[in-house]
Amino acid sequence: MPRLPDASSLLALEAQALEFLAAVAGCGDRDRDALGRCGWVATVRDRIHAQRRLRIEWAAHALLREDAPVADVALRAGFADQSHFTRFFRRLMGVTPHAYRQERRTPRVRA
Repeated sequence: MPRLPDASSLLALEAQALEFLAAVAGCGDRDRDALGRCGWVATVRDRIHAQRRLRIEWAAHALLREDAPVADVALRAGFADQSHFTRFFRRLMGVTPHAYRQERRTPRVRA
C-alpha cells in the first residue's frame, strides 16, 4: 500500500511549484539562451535531479538499516514501483538495490 505524503512533503512540492511558476512568468527575451529556451528550464531540471538523488541516498541508507523488501523501500522513497526505483538507483549507484544491500551489509552474527 503506497504511503500518503505528509504535510511537509506537500509544502515542499507547493514551494517548488510556486517557484517554477514565478520563473515561467518572469522569462523575457533577455533571459533566453541562443536556442530561445528560458534559463529556468535547466534550473528546474537540476532541481528535479537533485531531489531524486536525495531520495536515492535516503533509500541506500534504508537498504542497509532495514530488512524491508526493496519494493517497500522504493515506495517509501517516493518511486512509482520497484523497477522505476531500480533504474534510477543503478544509474546513480552503479549497482541494483539488491546488490548494493548484499555488498555493503555486514554479516549478522547469530547467537
